Parts: sequence; C-alpha cells; structure tokens
Amino acid sequence: MNKNKKILITGGAGYLGSMIATYLIKEGHEVTIIDKMVFSKTSLLHLHFFKNFNFIEGDVLNKNLIKKNLKN
Repeated sequence: MNKNKKILITGGAGYLGSMIATYLIKEGHEVTIIDKMVFSKTSLLHLHFFKNFNFIEGDVLNKNLIKKNLKN
C-alpha cells in the first residue's frame, strides 16, 4: 500500500527538481517547492494545474520561511 506523502523540494525550479516534482505529483504526492527563481521562470508552469502542487518563491536560508512551511 503506497501512502501519499507531503514532500518539500528546495531549489526545485531547476531541471532535476522540476523533473522529480513532476514524477512525484503524478504519483499523487503533495509537493511543495521553495525556490528563489534566479534562473528559469518557466520550468514549473506545467505543474500549476495540479491541486497537489504548491510553490513558494523564497530563499531556503530564510529561517522564518522554512519554519512556517515545515509545520505542515
């Protein structure tokens, strides 16, 4: 029995992160990506249509941002 999980990917807007996120979302997991969006602004556009996808624009070095989002 495969239980869906909540997964946080930091720096997930890069190639590897976006590919991993796509796979996990299609498997039914709830995926949140935190990224500063320094490089690609479009790598995650295809995921915004999924209800189990969340995106937070921010820096993983921001302790308050991480604390707030690790609660859930």
